[in-house]
Amino acid sequence: MQKLLGEDPVGLRGYGAAHLPCPLSFDLVRSAGELKKSEMDACIGLVEKTSGRDYRASSIGWNPRKKREEMLDTEMVYLLVRQGAVAEQTQAQDMADSEKAKATPADEKGSPQLIQDYASVSDAEEIVGFISFMFTYDDPPHDDYEVVYIYEIHLHERLRGQGLGSNLIKFVEQTAQHCGIAKTMLTVFTANEGAKRMYERMGYGRDECSPKDRVMRNKTVKADYVIMSKEMA
Repeated sequence: MQKLLGEDPVGLRGYGAAHLPCPLSFDLVRSAGELKKSEMDACIGLVEKTSGRDYRASSIGWNPRKKREEMLDTEMVYLLVRQGAVAEQTQAQDMADSEKAKATPADEKGSPQLIQDYASVSDAEEIVGFISFMFTYDDPPHDDYEVVYIYEIHLHERLRGQGLGSNLIKFVEQTAQHCGIAKTMLTVFTANEGAKRMYERMGYGRDECSPKDRVMRNKTVKADYVIMSKEMA
């Protein structure tokens, strides 16, 4: 996986270009057990910030302890999105420019505020996004069919709309193909229509193991989430 990241088949390196307002770097962590506590805290914070409302509105609810236990599975692989290059640039500025940048409110593009919020010396504050995935057999009823399951993908709001999310997913797909695995899967809240549309554009469809809506006497109760999958040639 590290070799694949170095070869950069989906163009992630382009997000680290020096001319960008928030150049990014990418850190592959092969097991959640290798994450520092501050890094896991940052990832959970992103989950709550981007999806906490959907969790709380669902029958699943939001339970940080259970979420942490799930995300700490040692088989879970993480690709962290960091803003380290920005931190280095900020430290290289002279004192006057640095103080001025800190005092500048965020513009519509958000780059000054993003630097202020995340570009510090701590590992947690450098993380502005991540995708996590696992090599598994979680594809009922095909229990002997190996898949790559994408568990989480979360980005700071100011990094959205730049194609980064879809490229992170493409990296996972490339990883699956590189390992001879032909199917990727993911879960999306039914209420998150924007994410569902993005996955559909990328070729994902409702998987046969996805929970079905419950048809009751007077109403239909929609499932909280949809399991989607993609078969790759």
